[in-house]
Amino acid sequence: MNNVNLNILKISKEILDTGIDKIELNNKDILNNILFSISYHYDINKDIRCIVAFEKICKNINVDINIRIFLYWQFVRISFLNKEILKSINIKEIYDSILDTVNQSSALKEISEIKEKNKQIAVFITNQFLSYEHSPTKILLSMIKSINDKFSEIHEIYIFNSTEMPKISPCSYYKPSVFNHINISDEYFYYLMKLASIDRCEVNYFDDIDETNSLKKIDNMLEEIYTLKPNFIISIGGSNILADMCNNFTDVYTYGTTRDTPIAKTKYLVKSLNTTKIKEILINDKQSIIEIPQGFFGLEDKYDESYTRDEFEIPNDLFLISIVGNRLEEELSDKFIDICKDILIKNKNTGIVFIGEYNKECLKNKLPKDVYNRLYTIGFKNNLISAIALSDMFLNPKRIGGGYGGLAAILCNIPVISINTGDVSELLSDEFKVSSYSEMFDLVNSIIENNDLYIRMCDKIKILSNKYEGKDWDLLINYILQK
Repeated sequence: MNNVNLNILKISKEILDTGIDKIELNNKDILNNILFSISYHYDINKDIRCIVAFEKICKNINVDINIRIFLYWQFVRISFLNKEILKSINIKEIYDSILDTVNQSSALKEISEIKEKNKQIAVFITNQFLSYEHSPTKILLSMIKSINDKFSEIHEIYIFNSTEMPKISPCSYYKPSVFNHINISDEYFYYLMKLASIDRCEVNYFDDIDETNSLKKIDNMLEEIYTLKPNFIISIGGSNILADMCNNFTDVYTYGTTRDTPIAKTKYLVKSLNTTKIKEILINDKQSIIEIPQGFFGLEDKYDESYTRDEFEIPNDLFLISIVGNRLEEELSDKFIDICKDILIKNKNTGIVFIGEYNKECLKNKLPKDVYNRLYTIGFKNNLISAIALSDMFLNPKRIGGGYGGLAAILCNIPVISINTGDVSELLSDEFKVSSYSEMFDLVNSIIENNDLYIRMCDKIKILSNKYEGKDWDLLINYILQK
């Protein structure tokens, strides 16, 4: 480690020892130095004191709101990969503090409640609207398809991409997470609607990518939505400032893409659970949870688009393990990669395929050549079920998310092995869950080496598959329309 890096660590240690409460944060240069040194310190040492310091900065009303929103989304990304940090901070309090500031600063804070809704219009809000292969986007599109196919009273649908995670970091921060973005041209949007077979409803798309001021961006979209006076609003994701601001003038339904209860302040929080019917539970005088049956709410009926191992140059006689995710380079830790390496070293006729964005080149100098040559990347695929069906087993690392991929793997009737935390584990029975990567190594090897055990595990997955297959959004949409 060079002298510059050591100096940064020394500065961060002094900051943490002194305490954020005793440091003047109004000075932009001082704040940038603090944020960079602490974020660097956390990346190197995973010191939980850094997270606690960031929490205090996030709650400080004297800190620029754009920076506070940015830091909030860093918390979301870090906790997505390591839920343990939530034991040291209160992410709900952080979000509430930011939302209070936005509410007080908004030019539309006095906006009145909508009295007469346009029954023909529905609005969807998301933090990121990406490609057909992106799970939250696919969930949103599958909801729209349900409306398109089954609910003729809705004629127009509007998608608002709030892009609250900034495109560019508004402050000095080491290795920041920024939002994914693709250029949503008219041609590309038409292509997405055609791919999803959304052909009856008129669907419109809005974002404000070039606006860097978070408050102005939110107000611009807020005014547009208020003018539409939609019949209902559905927000995709655990929290969304724009959606919570809309809750000031109409009812909003928040559907979290993980199985945790959304921390949003909207009137209705929607959760997929192991239930057979829809149920509403009052939390307090301002919020309710709507429980809906867990299922694979996707657009995976397009079985005309299927894949073979030959087209990806994967040997047909290889026992193939799939790993799926939208941000695999962030989600796959060194410990998890080490377990994968050990599995491939022990089992010479086994390979691993990464489905999603992953640059395996970063592993080239870390793995034996024979092991590296049995790693395959096929990127994002429109038909996730067909892509996972190329494999003989699905492996899930330690993370909160991954539930969409886990459900797809269950529907493929292959063993799904997961660490016992996060969304995927909640879908599984105990025999498919492990408490550590060393246990994962042992279980995977046992299944590979014992064909009778492999068949038994496939049979048990089929039982789960029957439980989750064939669900759609009709029940939820109908419930909303009847409110």
